[in-house]
Amino acid sequence: MQYYMASYNGSVNDGMQYKQHGSEKDVLRLFPELKAIIRRLPLRTIDFRMANGDRFRIYNIHLNKSLSHK
Repeated sequence: MQYYMASYNGSVNDGMQYKQHGSEKDVLRLFPELKAIIRRLPLRTIDFRMANGDRFRIYNIHLNKSLSHK
């Protein structure tokens, strides 16, 4: 699992430039409330839009696990 963040720079036409920020340990340490969601749902990717327009994406969730994991 990797997570990426993109900063909103004020224009939709400029696009969002995502940069990798960390791994699974970083995600769960920085956003502990996501742990229950990630464990409960068979997700591959999550995308959030923050109140300030920034975006936060997590990729490769459960990449090496079956969908029946618990």
